[in-house]
Amino acid sequence: AFDSMEFDFGSSLFLIKHNMTFMLPSELTTQQALQLTNGGQYTIYVRCKDSTGNANGRDYYIKFSIEPGPDLSAPEITSTSITSGTYIQEDKTEVPIDIFVNELATCKWESNRDIDYDAMQNQFSCASIGTDLSATVGSAAYKCSTTLKLEKAQGLPTQETTSSDITPTPGNIRNVYYFRCQDKATPPNKNIQGYPYTLISSTKLEIVNKLPTGELETGNNLVLSVTTSKGAESGRAICGYSDKQNAELTDIPSFVNTLSNIHTQPLSPLNEGNYNFYIVCQDKAGNEVKDTISFTVKADKDYPKLVSVYKESGTLHITTDEPSTCQYSDRDFSFGSGNDMSNPISESHDAALVNQIYIIKCNDEFGNTSPGFIIYP
Repeated sequence: AFDSMEFDFGSSLFLIKHNMTFMLPSELTTQQALQLTNGGQYTIYVRCKDSTGNANGRDYYIKFSIEPGPDLSAPEITSTSITSGTYIQEDKTEVPIDIFVNELATCKWESNRDIDYDAMQNQFSCASIGTDLSATVGSAAYKCSTTLKLEKAQGLPTQETTSSDITPTPGNIRNVYYFRCQDKATPPNKNIQGYPYTLISSTKLEIVNKLPTGELETGNNLVLSVTTSKGAESGRAICGYSDKQNAELTDIPSFVNTLSNIHTQPLSPLNEGNYNFYIVCQDKAGNEVKDTISFTVKADKDYPKLVSVYKESGTLHITTDEPSTCQYSDRDFSFGSGNDMSNPISESHDAALVNQIYIIKCNDEFGNTSPGFIIYP
C-alpha cells in the first residue's frame, strides 16, 4: 500500500512531475550479488496519491541494471543537515551536524585548512551497511554525523543602522571547516579536494532602547518602540509584544514594523491605568532577548488655559495652551450656546471685534471646559 512505502519519490509535495536521485550500495556490485540478481537486474516499485487521498491500486515499476566494472569515483557529499553559512546562537560552543554521501564511505573533517584525507584528525560516524539509507530532499543517501567545535564570538561594539540592511555584527566569528570522504572500493577512492563549510558564531542580541516610559495622558497616540543591537546581523531581528509575562515569540503578535533593528507598534487608545508590555525579540541565529515596557496613563483633567491675547485689523486673536474649541459672548453663557471662534480643535482662535466685552470659554478634546476669560479689547 502507498502508506507502507518507505521513501518519498523525490519531494513529498503534490506535483505533476517527480524526480529522484537514488544511491546504490556498493554491495550490489559484488560477484555474489550479481549472480543472485540475474546480472544486476533491479526493480523499483512506485505508487502515487493525490491531494484527496486517492492512491494507485497497483504499482508502477522502474527496471534498471548495474553495469559491471570497478568503482572509480570518489564519494560525493550531496547535502548537509545545517546549511553552510548559518548563524549560530551566541551561547553555543559546539554544533551536531549530519552530512549525506552518495555511497558508503568514511569521512573526516578539519578546521581552517584543507589537508589530505589521511592527515585529517577528526572523524565522522558514518552508515556502515548498504541498506542504511537516509531520506533527504529529492534522494536517499548515507548519513555521517559529528559535532563541530565553535569559536565564541567577541561581541565587539557595533555601528547601528536604522534600515533593514543585512550587516553582520562586528565580532562575529566565521568557523571554517573542510570535509573529505573515502569510499570502500578496492583500492579506495577519496576526495582530492575538501568540501568547504562555514558556521558563523554570533554575539548576544540586546535591547538598547525602549519607549514609551513614565506618565502619559489619555488621548495621545501611543507607539511601542524598541531598538535592538548586536546579535547575528547588527540588531536585525523580529520582535513581538504581549500583556502576559513569559510569552513565547511564536505565540504573540509581531510588531507591525519589525525585521530591522528598530521596531514599532501603534497602540489603540488606552484608558487610565498602569501598563506593562512584555517584549520578545529573536534574530536569525535564534538569539532571543526579553524586556518589559512599563508606563502609566492618566486622564487629562486640566481645562485649556489662555496663553496670549491681541487685536489686529478688527480681529481679536487668542492662543490656548492645548488644542481646543472656543466660543464667546458679551455675557456669561454655558459652553455650546456661545458664538464659535475660528479654528476648532487648535491652539489659535479668532473672532471679529464687535463687542465691548468678550467672555470666552474653551473646551478640549477630553471635555474639560475653561471658566470664562473676560477680555476688554
